[in-house]
Amino acid sequence: MTPNRTSDRLNPTDATLWEIKRDPELRTTILAVAMLDAVPDWDALTATVHRVVDGMPRLRQRVQNASL
Repeated sequence: MTPNRTSDRLNPTDATLWEIKRDPELRTTILAVAMLDAVPDWDALTATVHRVVDGMPRLRQRVQNASL
């Protein structure tokens, strides 16, 4: 597979992590707390998030069960 190319299938690591997510005792939970000293510029934040996501097509993909 060439770098920066998105595959239609999950790689083995992603598939394993996807399956682990079903078990509440095994899934990873991530929490972040940000203490801000001012109200963020929501338009700039939204534009930045859209730019990052547009640069990473994998973030727009959705997992579907394969029909066997």
